[in-house]
Amino acid sequence: MDNHHLPRPDRASAVKVDLAIAVQSAQGTLAAAHFLKTAGIPFPVALRVLTRPHRRRYVA
Repeated sequence: MDNHHLPRPDRASAVKVDLAIAVQSAQGTLAAAHFLKTAGIPFPVALRVLTRPHRRRYVA
């Protein structure tokens, strides 16, 4: 099932991902990837968020 349109059920992860998207915009992908790694976001999630914006989930 493709659930990229569903909100992330884990609010703490959603906040971290939103911050990483802001970091990516301001400081670049490398800085955002480092942030997500140190924040404990799993690599597959970080990769999707940073390289496939059309697959991002939306926070409700």
